[in-house]
Amino acid sequence: MSGLTDLSAQQNYIEAQLFTALEGLSQSHITVVYQDQIGFLWIGTREGLNKYDGYTFHHYHNQPFNQNSISNNYIRSIAEDSKGNLWIGTNRGLNMLDRKTGAFQLFLPLSPDSSSTGDPIVFSVYVDKQDKVWFKTNDCLEVMDRDSGTIRIYNHYYDRFGQIPVNQVYGICEDRDGRIWIGTKDGLQMFNRQTEEIKRYTIRSAEHNTTGSDVISAVFEDTRENFWVGTEEGLYLFDPEQESFHKIPANNSDGLQNRRINIISEDSEGMLWIGTDLGFYRLSADNGVLNSFSSLEVRNKELQISSVYSIVEDGSEIVWLGTFEGLVKIDRKKKKFAILDNSDDRVPGLTSNIISSIYEDDRKNLWIGTWGFGLNVINRRQNSVTVYSENQTSLKQKISNDLIHSIYRDSRDRIWIGTSDGVSCLDKGGDRFRRLCENNPDVSCNIFNNNPVNNILEDRAGNIWFAASNGVHKYIVKNNEIRSFYMIFSGAEIFDMKLAYCLLEDMEGMIWIGTENGLIRYHPEEDIFRIYRANDADNSGLISHIIYSLYMDSQSALWVGTASGLNRYDRKDDKFTFYPAVDALINNQVFAIQEGQDSCLWLSTNIGLVRFNPVSEEYSTFNLSDGLQNYEFIRGSSFQNRAGEIFFGGISGLNYFHPDSIHLNEYIPNVTFTNFEIDGELGRTSLPLERTLAIEVMKGNRIFTIGFSALDFTSPENNRYTYKMVKQNSQGSWIEIGTQHYVTFYNLSPGSYIFSVKGSNNDNIWNPEPVSISVEVPPPVWKSWKAYVLYIILSVTLVYLLIQYITRNLRRANKILKEKEAAAKLVEKHREELMLKNKNITDSINYAKRIQLALLPSTEMFKKILPDSFILYKPKDIVSGDFYWITEEKDKIFVAAVDCTGHGVPGAFVSIIGFELFRKITSEKGIKSPAKILTSLNNHFEEIFSDGERVYLQDGMDLSLCVLDRNQKLLEYAGAFNPLYLIRHETIIEIKANRLSVGADLHTVVEDHEFKSHQIKLQKDDVLYMFSDGYSDQFGGPEGKKFKYRRFRHLLLTIHKIPMEKQQAILEASIEEWMGDFEQIDDIMVIGIKPDFWDER
Repeated sequence: MSGLTDLSAQQNYIEAQLFTALEGLSQSHITVVYQDQIGFLWIGTREGLNKYDGYTFHHYHNQPFNQNSISNNYIRSIAEDSKGNLWIGTNRGLNMLDRKTGAFQLFLPLSPDSSSTGDPIVFSVYVDKQDKVWFKTNDCLEVMDRDSGTIRIYNHYYDRFGQIPVNQVYGICEDRDGRIWIGTKDGLQMFNRQTEEIKRYTIRSAEHNTTGSDVISAVFEDTRENFWVGTEEGLYLFDPEQESFHKIPANNSDGLQNRRINIISEDSEGMLWIGTDLGFYRLSADNGVLNSFSSLEVRNKELQISSVYSIVEDGSEIVWLGTFEGLVKIDRKKKKFAILDNSDDRVPGLTSNIISSIYEDDRKNLWIGTWGFGLNVINRRQNSVTVYSENQTSLKQKISNDLIHSIYRDSRDRIWIGTSDGVSCLDKGGDRFRRLCENNPDVSCNIFNNNPVNNILEDRAGNIWFAASNGVHKYIVKNNEIRSFYMIFSGAEIFDMKLAYCLLEDMEGMIWIGTENGLIRYHPEEDIFRIYRANDADNSGLISHIIYSLYMDSQSALWVGTASGLNRYDRKDDKFTFYPAVDALINNQVFAIQEGQDSCLWLSTNIGLVRFNPVSEEYSTFNLSDGLQNYEFIRGSSFQNRAGEIFFGGISGLNYFHPDSIHLNEYIPNVTFTNFEIDGELGRTSLPLERTLAIEVMKGNRIFTIGFSALDFTSPENNRYTYKMVKQNSQGSWIEIGTQHYVTFYNLSPGSYIFSVKGSNNDNIWNPEPVSISVEVPPPVWKSWKAYVLYIILSVTLVYLLIQYITRNLRRANKILKEKEAAAKLVEKHREELMLKNKNITDSINYAKRIQLALLPSTEMFKKILPDSFILYKPKDIVSGDFYWITEEKDKIFVAAVDCTGHGVPGAFVSIIGFELFRKITSEKGIKSPAKILTSLNNHFEEIFSDGERVYLQDGMDLSLCVLDRNQKLLEYAGAFNPLYLIRHETIIEIKANRLSVGADLHTVVEDHEFKSHQIKLQKDDVLYMFSDGYSDQFGGPEGKKFKYRRFRHLLLTIHKIPMEKQQAILEASIEEWMGDFEQIDDIMVIGIKPDFWDER
């Protein structure tokens, strides 16, 4: 290693990515970085411990009331034993993290002379080859037997009067001979396992001078068995055999001299990385070249870094720096894509990094069109730039507009450029660009004025096509004329061309035009257009009608880049196939398409570059870590030269690459589970899953999420996953979820499951071995075996109780049934007796009816005496309390209408008595006066019911009695309550009766019980009406009220002139209609008489 004395210090820039508290770290000041056996990155800060899985920083903080939390937030060192337990040195003791439970266990260092608690600071932790845990405290080296948990203490030399440097770090390492080396403030010290003694080495004594520092902060043995020592004043190479220190560099005041060394590390290529308080250094052990780095390039900006406390290289060649400014990620892998921009180390003469169009000529000169900064022609061999601009004073370098949308070389080697203000052309051997109308006076420049020309194409006939913002224009070279297409016709459809983006001629000579409003196919020979649009009537399958790019691949397949993804045209079916991706191109814009030699398509989009494999239909995405100029590319800005080199322009430069020379990330990532989240009644709970083999979903938590990660940090957002959740002993199928690194399950049915996941890195290099975890979903309480036992017991009990209940009910019902049968028999017996009695009574009543009807004058008899008359007679019951009576004595006719104030059987009995008394009074006694007849009738009632026991009649007779004298044409009337209606000259004359009933209230004393007669001289056309109160008292009508005498008189007045038979029919129909569904409440009787004494003469 003698060659290391001649070192050169150089200032360089390295592209890096910076993580700070803004990205999720608990603090930006990083004290230690460590990668564990699984692949997680652990970051210690002064404000807690962080675990990085590629997506999230998970924090571990001290919680004063939680004994399972870390003891202190100041993290100084991290190590891992063979069982995967993490050992963390803090400002308050040594902590062990149990990865299965996530709990921390605290071990406090012990003072060497007592069991009391000593200085709690643990500066560094180291796990040796024997799996013993060594840690450095202020004045001791201590070792823990991990199995027993006992700590042994070894005192090293410690100058208690020496000053302890601020923020001091001390290193521990084990050499090839198993010796433990530690850095202290008092020199380098070595623990010998055989003698269990600590030997001290000091720089000052070894160098025999007082300029060196014995504060040793870093110790490291590299793969070449060189032993490196970092101090407060530089880097030393230590020779254990000679016990000598060799300072690096010895003869140069620059570089590492007088720099505080915090950490020494070695990468996979044998390069030493040295962290200092002013950046870091890289030292090649092969040639002794030393490069210093105090600045990094982060997001195209320079970042000054100061203290570097920790350096770790992970499995995918990424170096992680723990710095004062944050966590720095340096990816040492070769970039997939080269960048061309105007930075100092690339093409500083380039006028702009916004690259809108690209072309490479036969001399390997790159023609770069910019967005508003002119046309640049780059000589790639000499790295020189020729600029064409509208602001150039020289005509040779002057163009009409600085916004270059397209560059095209035709078959005559003319260079065409489409700008925002028309088209210009540089003829082969020409001295300058000329506008199209300058070379062709017959062509008007007004067509292109202020209209961007987005694409240029020469067809097989030599015509030049221009896709512009105002339509498509065809320059017919042989005729020196332009044909413009603004409005086109496709069948009956009129299509407004508007903004055209791209042009392509296929193998059949068809011209394809991509526009803002659809894809157009033009048949030049037939001059016919065919329009394709998204969701059109033909169901063409085109995903979007905004067409940005067109490409014909090596298999003559037409590919269409749209605003919503990628389509391929099928000529046979005249349809388009859409190629969606799990996460790469869904609803994303395809700005340009190129094809590699392996037939894979390369797409520039608004989210970076994408590679599409048409065979497997898989997408691969690339991002900034792969060397992209930016995520955003520019529409139509692409080119492929004859060597197969592809160029894509974007807003921060252009990327160029050979697809077959891209270096893929070959690192196979370790896939692991990260966390288990449960959405329960108490909110969301997250548990670690790092070394867990099985999980159980707690009862009541039916929504849970399992997180996982492929631990390759190159571009974790592009790592891909596939999973399956199957019941144990089942196969199942894998489900691709793209870049999603978690799966959420809802209401998974109870059972035992195996959840497996496989992952890939950012370049689709898969780890073929899945990781699996058992998931136990217990049944809810109501489906557990205890619940089923309880259900059986309850069911048996319920069945038994139900049987008992049914038995008791059956017995009770049987008893009730028997009682009901007995009662029914008794009721039937009584019913039969009642039916018999009822029949006898009904028969008797019917017989009484026949007797009553026999007593009543017949209708023929009534008509014989009074021909022009009618009788309306409607008994309520079988027998009636109403009756009518008529007789004739010489020239006198006696007519009575009687209403026994009771009805039914009592009324019938009274009516029979009335019949007999009328006969007796008029025939035997010869009484002719109606008043005297009523008086005699009343007296006879008194005689009949005054014999024997005292009997009081509750019912009597209301009646009207008329005596008609034919010769004298005289009417003599007497009545008991019931009046007589006489209609004469369209007027009803009511002849009132006495307010007495015949035969009623015989037990009361009435002073005047005499009835009075009324004599009326009859006139021609007089009509008499005698009636009981049954008609007027009948309920009915719409309101259920009585018919009443007023309505009765109006009816009689209406019908009195018509024949008597019709009057009877009208009266009967009227009362029936009035009653409707109401019950008849009383006997009804109406007698109409029209004396016809004048006709007899």
